Amino acid sequence: MNKFISIATAVFTIAAAAVLLPIEASAASASTSLNFNNIGSYAYYHLKCSALVLSGTNAINLQVSEDNGVTYKASNYKWDLKYTNTGSASMTITNNTSDVGMRVGGGGTSAPGTSIDVTFNNLTSSLVTKPALFVQDQYDGTDYYSANGVGVYTGDTGAINALRIIPGSGTITTGQCSLYGYGS
Repeated sequence: MNKFISIATAVFTIAAAAVLLPIEASAASASTSLNFNNIGSYAYYHLKCSALVLSGTNAINLQVSEDNGVTYKASNYKWDLKYTNTGSASMTITNNTSDVGMRVGGGGTSAPGTSIDVTFNNLTSSLVTKPALFVQDQYDGTDYYSANGVGVYTGDTGAINALRIIPGSGTITTGQCSLYGYGS
């Protein structure tokens, strides 16, 4: 009987660790950024954004903070993405120098806009860099795009405790993002 209880407890514990737990949601309304401060100490994070429509350029960047969002790191990001669209050939875009943020997607200026999924590991570690994997779909008023890639902040290995989405220029007219955590 005790073996059964131990096995059942272990299965329940493993299943509970894999559940996405909502941390914070942010909706845009002519916003200069969508911020997620004081994100907790999960092993893994998932940022889900949908219907982001921009007023300016077609770049959506992600920045990190080590002081709960008081300041955000504005340089030392590297990223690489590959995208395809319905209007032209596939393309790979790489930034291996110091950029203002991880370019996690392009941004459409027309509805339905851009949707992005970003997965992070080890944000609370102070020993390693924290790569982010992302996938994006977008409509720019004419063509549909898909992109996937990886990005990382390379300035130091400090624990990251806040994130934000910012447009390359202009504002985020509409859309929303939600941050989830899971694992311990």
